[in-house]
Amino acid sequence: MYDTHMHTHFSPDSRTKPQDMVEAAIQQGLDGICITDHVEIQVYEPPIDEVFSAKEYFEQLQQLKRKELDVLIGAEVGLQPHVLPLCSAFTKEMPYDFIIGSIHLAGKKDVYDLCQTKDPKDVLDLYYDDMEKCMEQYDDFDTLAHIDYVHRYFPVGTILPPFSYYEEKVKRILKILIEKQKSLEINTGGLRKSTHIHHPKTQTLTLYKKLGGKLITIGSDAHTPNYVAFAFKEEMKYAKDHGFTEIQVYKQRKKVPIRI
Repeated sequence: MYDTHMHTHFSPDSRTKPQDMVEAAIQQGLDGICITDHVEIQVYEPPIDEVFSAKEYFEQLQQLKRKELDVLIGAEVGLQPHVLPLCSAFTKEMPYDFIIGSIHLAGKKDVYDLCQTKDPKDVLDLYYDDMEKCMEQYDDFDTLAHIDYVHRYFPVGTILPPFSYYEEKVKRILKILIEKQKSLEINTGGLRKSTHIHHPKTQTLTLYKKLGGKLITIGSDAHTPNYVAFAFKEEMKYAKDHGFTEIQVYKQRKKVPIRI
């Protein structure tokens, strides 16, 4: 089994040494990992870039190759409609194995801040509309991460619209993924939040399968070694219960199916 979403000190929100993630994965008995540090372009006000040195990144991670663990090199790229050409320019700098596409900002605002200050319907509209634009206009990614990431950050007790409110938006996004033969990520990070939700939610994963979706990846979104492969047994059962029989691992940006 592979954990294909994790972060190290190359990300602004982690202090973990890459070596520590490798050791944790070996202890967990994994076959491989993909380190996917954050790339965020034009965030905050005034806009700044949170981007690591791709050359230094590769130099350090290539030293971690082990016989007992397949160490792949990827990146999690934060997508916004107005920065897509810059995202593509970054991913082309080095020969990554795997590129995760994520939506962490909507309307140029951090999703967390939006959830704390705006009406939930407005937040969901903005979030999924930006996601759809990115999925339509951008191809240089392999999987869409934590599609319902926004649902983590509404204040406790917030009454959220039912899935039916934004279902058509999600359906259009999933159809684009299927048409482009991109994967949908099962991300275990939501299970360790106070909301304890699956990413994607069961309604979304059911809809993806119904529409003909077959490609899924799995990642812990770990920022510390103790969360490597977090809740993988639970999420493998979750995937099987929704009719999936394999996950995808990407090597040199090509799909490698692994049965679950």
